[in-house]
Amino acid sequence: MNNMGGARPIIKTTLFCGNIEEHTYGLYTDGGGNEFNETCCQSDIDGNSYVGVNDILNLVSFWDTDNVNVDINNDGIVGTDDLLQLIADWETCT
Repeated sequence: MNNMGGARPIIKTTLFCGNIEEHTYGLYTDGGGNEFNETCCQSDIDGNSYVGVNDILNLVSFWDTDNVNVDINNDGIVGTDDLLQLIADWETCT
C-alpha cells in the first residue's frame, strides 16, 4: 500500500497476501483485524488455513460471478480455471 496523498485511509479486517507490514508506505489508520502474511493461499476461500470441502462449496456458490474473494486466478470471473487451481492446492496449501 502506498499513500502519497493527504488523506489517511482506515484499513480494517484486511488480509494482505505476499506482504509484510513494512510494505505499507504513508499514513493510514489501523482499524483492527488486519493480517499481513508473507505468503497466502488464494485457494483457501474460507480462511481456515486449509483447502478443503468448504472452499469448493464456496467456489461453486459464486460460479460465473466476478467475486474477487473467490476468483482464485484473478481473471475477473469465477470458473473452471479457479476450480482447477483449487483442486491443485487441495490439502497442500497452508
